[in-house]
Amino acid sequence: MNRFHSVLLMVLAPWQIVIPQSKGPIEFGITHLDIVANGRADVVVKADVPRSAHSEFIYTFYFSEVDSLSGKSVLNLLRIKRDKGWDYYVTTRGGIECILKEIRLTKISPDYKGLQLIIAERGFGSYVEKRGVTFKFYRLSLDRVDGVPLYFFEEYKKVSPKRRYCDVNEAFKTELGL
Repeated sequence: MNRFHSVLLMVLAPWQIVIPQSKGPIEFGITHLDIVANGRADVVVKADVPRSAHSEFIYTFYFSEVDSLSGKSVLNLLRIKRDKGWDYYVTTRGGIECILKEIRLTKISPDYKGLQLIIAERGFGSYVEKRGVTFKFYRLSLDRVDGVPLYFFEEYKKVSPKRRYCDVNEAFKTELGL
């Protein structure tokens, strides 16, 4: 086990607070959510990519499970299935005036196990003008390889409201109540 794995295991201490879902933008750093609905502290890491006035952030998602051989808590990368393969992170961006792309993790319905990923992206142009926003919804899916669970997000719906927005956070609030 390398130093990177040791650091990640430390963030899964049993006393960590686990938030059921994100009602607004995810905070910088490490956020604990029960993404895969197994009662364990899964992890979302939001990091800043330093730039000028135009911001860019990277989100990575990890699910926690108990290693069947060692009995220790381990983190596994939660991937995003795309038309052309797999992504291992989501980037978001914006400017001083408006956020052009952002995410939320929320329940699909009360009886659905796990959280869904929603990515809102505004058409590009000037950072201050209103444009159409597209919401892409990704449900949590599970594949098993040699008995090992491999969770991933898979797109299942795309919605483009008629109203135009400068900031996708406003679109999240107005259109989805998030």
